[in-house]
Amino acid sequence: MRINVTGNAGAGKSTLSRKISDALGVPLIEMDRLVWDTGWRRVEPDVWREKLSPMLEGESWVVDGVSRSARYQADLIVFLDYPRHVCAWRCLKRGWRHLLQSRPGLPENCPEWRIAPTLGTIIMNFPYKARPIILQDVSEGDSAGIVIKDLMSLREFETQIPELPALIDRIRKKRGLLATNEGAASPCRNMTLT
Repeated sequence: MRINVTGNAGAGKSTLSRKISDALGVPLIEMDRLVWDTGWRRVEPDVWREKLSPMLEGESWVVDGVSRSARYQADLIVFLDYPRHVCAWRCLKRGWRHLLQSRPGLPENCPEWRIAPTLGTIIMNFPYKARPIILQDVSEGDSAGIVIKDLMSLREFETQIPELPALIDRIRKKRGLLATNEGAASPCRNMTLT
């Protein structure tokens, strides 16, 4: 089973990805570890894509982050689609906790204060740049997609994590028969499964 948890900076991708990975016993691929180097230096896209590509060949994984390659190869895309003010607040809280040190999932020497202006730009531009592309991939791609827009839906989704393998099996079977995932039943009533 292949799952991509995606969304804006501060949406909670890493937290949810770890919960899914731990609960289902599947490898966790953290995009932050691939795209950032020590001291918040960006890794060249060709370099991180070369590292990511063999990881995505695995039978099961959870990718934590925004990656079109992961979305294309995922059985399920979980899009944490929260408003910018929610993401900004979460980044501020996270930034305070890791102000002078790297948070889990990042290379060394990546304290939050160094990336704060970049995070602000990412958060502000996300609805115009990344969000439309992710929504298009969720609605038009071969992967099933769950769009989570609020905390209540997230909590409901988290209670259904143990059911994800069965849901993904249903999606795979339907794909094999119909080459589509339309109409698959969502495990959570308040979320959209495309």
